[in-house]
Amino acid sequence: MLEFLKKLFTREQDVPVEEVDLSNLHSWFDEKTRSSVGSLNAELSQVSERVSQEIAQARKKIEVLNKAELLNPNIPERAKHFMQGNREAFSRKVGSFLDSVHVPQDIDDFSVFHSVVQDELKELSQGTAKSFQILQEFFANESRQVMAGVGAVSKEINSFKQSFDDAGLNILDETRKKISDFQAKLDLRQALEKDLDARKKELEEHSAEVRTLKQDVELLQKDKELADLKAKFKEAQDRVEQARERILSPFSVINTALRKFERITYRHRMIVQKYIDSPLDALLQDLHLSILKALHDLEMAVMNNKIDLKDKKKEKTLETLKLLTREYLGSFLTEYGQIKHEQDRLKKQIANLDAVVLLKQKKERIQKLENERIDVERKIELFSKELSKVDIEELENKLVENLRKITGVKVTLKP
Repeated sequence: MLEFLKKLFTREQDVPVEEVDLSNLHSWFDEKTRSSVGSLNAELSQVSERVSQEIAQARKKIEVLNKAELLNPNIPERAKHFMQGNREAFSRKVGSFLDSVHVPQDIDDFSVFHSVVQDELKELSQGTAKSFQILQEFFANESRQVMAGVGAVSKEINSFKQSFDDAGLNILDETRKKISDFQAKLDLRQALEKDLDARKKELEEHSAEVRTLKQDVELLQKDKELADLKAKFKEAQDRVEQARERILSPFSVINTALRKFERITYRHRMIVQKYIDSPLDALLQDLHLSILKALHDLEMAVMNNKIDLKDKKKEKTLETLKLLTREYLGSFLTEYGQIKHEQDRLKKQIANLDAVVLLKQKKERIQKLENERIDVERKIELFSKELSKVDIEELENKLVENLRKITGVKVTLKP
């Protein structure tokens, strides 16, 4: 056992090692296999001659079978017809097989040729089994000689197949394809890695730019002029809200009465509906203060108990209606208009401020970069998945093993 292992390791160490540039691998492989391919091509030529001779001999044996006379000519005519039909079928099928055997001139075509011959031999065996068995009853020797001729053809072909396999040339085409496939997959992997690196670099650049832009945004938001204007705008906004409350609050108090009044009035229904839906919007559109007439009629309806309200609600409603005079509503509209005008002026001033213009541009740039980042991350994920499908090591190991089997050299591939 130890002696066997010793020999095994010794043989492994004896395998020569060569470093081969991948770009030169095809030419290196052709050079390494040229001698054995040439020898086998020469041998294949000899095999072709011997196969042709065996086929000629087999044809003669078919002729002998076809001309053979029955040892017992006194058998029934029906049996003779039966025999003749099977002899013709047997001879025709064997002859057809022999016609199909054309040994190729180049070993590159031998694998396919051998596979086809094996299929046809199997088909011949199955197709002639019955007729051969019947002929054994009539022409045992002649029919066996025919099959022996077929066997001689098969033996010559299979004998060369053994030499072909021993030289590793049964995987010659496969290895050439593996070389091309390996080169293509390696190119693909390198391209994917290059694209992946480019996308990662792009992502880093995007991230760096976003960080810089956010720092700029932070500084711009601290701009003194901008901060002062924002403070004034906030004051104006607070005053707007306070002014709004001067209208919304009283109309909230009389809302119940307004709704009941809307049901019994025809004259003021449309204007009342607007003030019920949105008192502020209705007042801003009511330039002639048409609501005053409706409020007067509402007050009369409440006082005359045409609108049913609880005592406290009635008292509060009448008190509020006395507040909603032309002077009250008019002063509100004037004040509200001034405040809104001031607010709009400040808003426009802020929008036109250099810092705000830059701020808007930088925020838009940040948003654009964020959208691009999502696309880049998707591409990175896609490239990573594609890279995981390309198992270069497995392809290389299989290719190197094939090269060793054929050339007897342990190859180290150099990209």
